[in-house]
Amino acid sequence: MSVFRRIFAAIFVLSFALDFKGNVGGTVIQFVMAGLNAFAFILLAASYRFRSPRSLLPATVLWGWLIFVITGTMGALANFVPLSSYVRIVYPFVLFIEGYMVAWWIGKSNNGSQVLVSTIYTASAISLFFTLMWGFAFTGISVTDIRYQILSPLIPMLIVVLAYDLFFAQRRKLISLLMLVFIFYIIALSVTRGMILALMFLLLTVLLGWLQNALARPVALPRSFIRFLIIGSFTILCGLASATYVVRSVIVRWSNRSFGAGEYVTLWTRIAAVLGQYQAMMSSKYGWILGQGFGSSYPWPVWKFPWILPYLNKNFLTDASFPGEFMWMSFIYYGGVIVGFIIIVLLLTTFRYCYRILRSQLKQKTWLQASARPLWIGLLGYFAFIGLGFTSDPLGARNASLFMGLCLGLVFARGRLITKERT
Repeated sequence: MSVFRRIFAAIFVLSFALDFKGNVGGTVIQFVMAGLNAFAFILLAASYRFRSPRSLLPATVLWGWLIFVITGTMGALANFVPLSSYVRIVYPFVLFIEGYMVAWWIGKSNNGSQVLVSTIYTASAISLFFTLMWGFAFTGISVTDIRYQILSPLIPMLIVVLAYDLFFAQRRKLISLLMLVFIFYIIALSVTRGMILALMFLLLTVLLGWLQNALARPVALPRSFIRFLIIGSFTILCGLASATYVVRSVIVRWSNRSFGAGEYVTLWTRIAAVLGQYQAMMSSKYGWILGQGFGSSYPWPVWKFPWILPYLNKNFLTDASFPGEFMWMSFIYYGGVIVGFIIIVLLLTTFRYCYRILRSQLKQKTWLQASARPLWIGLLGYFAFIGLGFTSDPLGARNASLFMGLCLGLVFARGRLITKERT
């Protein structure tokens, strides 16, 4: 991999490492980040002569997403969506395509894929600390009330890299362990279950792959997995204990959100967003076919579920333009039933493709090979983002959407280069 490509690949991946939630004093910074990203992407695309995938599934993913972006844009034009709202919503979907293509180009080189993974780790770590600092310094929310404002969207990606290096690749043992404890400390402090649920989805996916292999040919659970389960559980408990020591109310807040009266607030706010998007589509003549377009607003009928109203901000909006916190409905709302359903099928198909590669890599124990690290990071990262999509919308955040595309691109680039058994 040339020095030129190495430099601009690093700029591309790092471009949104300092991204933040909200517009407090940062509009210019966000334009600078977007400019760096676009500049690096164009130069990389030119150096690879704008080549696009030709294999069936990788090509279908690319063109399917492009059609989705075009359809959502046409819907925004038809519904006279303000330009600022349109750009804010469509941009993460564009970044997914960019990340996907950059990883597909660069990931075919072993050296290039290693550079990508190293830069992904660096960007995720920067985002972790910057988001934490930004959340406390600029939101004005006390440590006893702050929640998702201190959570970087790249936390699942960082956990994947750290856990893989610590438990499987045997790299950076002490720093990886300390970082994992610190991450779970932040998650515990935020009292947010989405990240934990996404990681449980990832763990269950990997264990299911091992179980299917074991049923076909009985094998013992690898020591790396046993070490992961034992030390990983201890790491989570250390993070929770640390958060409880700093803020005494952490355990009470977790109990209220997990078992108390507020247990289902998150679920019903998601359902309210889905209902609102459905109502908006049905209110227009062809909305359910063509979609409403990126950035269009819809009612958020939380008043239909009065038991959650006491847990919402008193100034909550009854109309919303954000994608909602359930990834799967967003495709249908923005692109219509036909195109949205195609994207959902594509995501499920790529998940199945990644799962088959996972089973193959488990059979061959390739986690012991340094050259397989980019493929493993891509697989596990993609599973984590898919899992996150059931409780939130990773494609609503710029850096998370970019990294989800990078993970899928790495899988397509590396999966075809590593010898696989038929599963």
